[in-house]
Amino acid sequence: MTLEIVKEKDKRIRKTLLSIFLIIALISSFSFSGNKIVFIFLIITNLILLTFSYDKFNFSKIGLLKVFEDKFLVEIDGEEQKEFYFNNLSLLRIEHNHFYSENYFVRANNDLKITLVKPDEEFTLKVLVKKKAKLKFKNFLEKLYSSKTIQIKEYNFDGSRSFLFRSNFSYNEIQDIKKKYKLSW
Repeated sequence: MTLEIVKEKDKRIRKTLLSIFLIIALISSFSFSGNKIVFIFLIITNLILLTFSYDKFNFSKIGLLKVFEDKFLVEIDGEEQKEFYFNNLSLLRIEHNHFYSENYFVRANNDLKITLVKPDEEFTLKVLVKKKAKLKFKNFLEKLYSSKTIQIKEYNFDGSRSFLFRSNFSYNEIQDIKKKYKLSW
């Protein structure tokens, strides 16, 4: 499985453009009230606002994370490849923002912050998991939990613990997960 390593684009430009569009929309709505041109302009402005929320405008691809049975291969453009074998990792930390694997209506792609920790090195990257790769990645992670080769810790971006991208567990469910996968919560 191959995932894109991304970096967030500068949001100041996008916020400035959005502000300009909104100011123009407000001025035109007061100047030409009831006019069809204003209505069309407001629709176009809203479409532009929606377009800016699309992932291609939020992230730029800077490399690839290749996932194998026994390692992660990190290829960042213009840099040497790095291999992270599972048996050499002391921790795999994943932070996610509402990873929806089954609900395709909420958001098509999800970004994850993945930290690969070795005893002497820590490597953090931001990965974009596209719609088609979500279930594959979730299944891979469950297999990794079952193998118990790496300590895995998942968190929402708000800091709460999660397991397989879900965080709303009852106390009994947490105890069952801890027992089955031999995890510390």
